[in-house]
Amino acid sequence: MAALKTVALHEAAHAVVARVLGQPVKLASLDSVLTRHRRGDSKAHRQQAIVALAGPAAEDRLCRHTREERAQLWATVWRIDLANAVGHVDATGGGANLVA
Repeated sequence: MAALKTVALHEAAHAVVARVLGQPVKLASLDSVLTRHRRGDSKAHRQQAIVALAGPAAEDRLCRHTREERAQLWATVWRIDLANAVGHVDATGGGANLVA
């Protein structure tokens, strides 16, 4: 049950932050959150980068992961969130070398 609560909080954080930033949420589930944004809009891409990082941030705050646990999560389950965030930063013309 604790794992399900963690996943729910992680995905909910993506959706809540998207709405707070004015991004429409198309779908929110325990698997993912889909939002809409204007491609080519630097502000929207910066906001989407924040949305992508909201899940790991909320999860980390709830679970109080150790530095080692955090490193493992970024290398595994949070990697897609990081890749999404970097992709949005890259779309604004910056951050091309943030993640190898």
